Amino acid sequence: MSDKEVFMRVQELGDLYLYDVLLSYIYPRVFVCEDSYNGKYVFYEVSSKDNKDVWLVAKISKNEYYSLVDCKKAIQKVYENKTGFNLFSISKTYGENEDSIELSLDTAEWIKKLPEKPVYAEKEIVDDVAEKTLAVARETGATTFGVRLFAGTDRHFVPQNIMSDLCSGITSLINSVFGQRREEPVCVSTAPGSCVIRFSFPEQINLFNESDAANAMGVINEVLGSETLSDGLGKVKNKEGFIKSYSKILDTLRKTGSDVQFTTASPNSTQIQRVELPKDVVRSRYEDVKDIYTIERTTVVFKGILIALDMKSKRFKLQLDDGTIRTGVITNEILESGTFELPKIYDATIDVEKYIDDNQKVLKEKYYLKGLFSS
Repeated sequence: MSDKEVFMRVQELGDLYLYDVLLSYIYPRVFVCEDSYNGKYVFYEVSSKDNKDVWLVAKISKNEYYSLVDCKKAIQKVYENKTGFNLFSISKTYGENEDSIELSLDTAEWIKKLPEKPVYAEKEIVDDVAEKTLAVARETGATTFGVRLFAGTDRHFVPQNIMSDLCSGITSLINSVFGQRREEPVCVSTAPGSCVIRFSFPEQINLFNESDAANAMGVINEVLGSETLSDGLGKVKNKEGFIKSYSKILDTLRKTGSDVQFTTASPNSTQIQRVELPKDVVRSRYEDVKDIYTIERTTVVFKGILIALDMKSKRFKLQLDDGTIRTGVITNEILESGTFELPKIYDATIDVEKYIDDNQKVLKEKYYLKGLFSS
């Protein structure tokens, strides 16, 4: 059961929760709701008369949502080529004692109400996080890290405990990358429209005229954006400290129940690093690392029968000579190397990732397929 406040209850959809506001004038006119299964819906107000409001509603994917909030797609575009329960209207009649809500699949009348001129989410509400993070970096002369949360009914308030935990966690991550202590960053701004926190790290220039903070954030972004935690750990001096801090940050973000977007900018560069983590990924990554002390990664060649290779889900299944089954993730090397016969015997090059606790017990192993060679 969700602990969020129910925004609207529709018989056909269940409980809906306010997720984001895209356009507002006096009150929200275009907004996004989320159901109990993380499905997202765009509501566009097409009528508001007397005691009745009507919204044209489209069910949207996660990518469509990001296209809207980043102003890459006009709001009207998400209503195109939608049918059935992907496109409908919802009307709410306000009664003296009770409100009534009705869903209708007859949308012909309301489609005509959408403006012909493209309408985009308002920058003031959505907040162009990447560009503003770069602007803050240049204004402060410091590497700036932005964290944007896409959830909750109060879009303008950043709980102090979240801000504090993120601040100390990010500092610990940077310290673990280079094995040195730094002062905690300064929280330079928060932003409305969604929950955005930005931290600035005072620059410390090394012998190569590079910013240690910028380099450290590059490593952190590599880990955040990678499917495998060990990909970025090779550049980390204090791996155990990094994993502990990474787990703390994931736990903090997990408790918000939010999709997360990270942006990093340096005052001396025009490039902006950006990583997006859906809330289910935040949860699964936290479960992966919460009890972990360190991670070991080795490359092993297994001989066996390739019995499954799903390029869409990026999963494989290999049966070894002794009957053991190895399942895991397909890497980009395989995705880009063409097609393979099934079932067939191959020499499979696999990265084995071992998750080890502080008693040196292997808690789990993960497998990443990098190469397939005919035997």
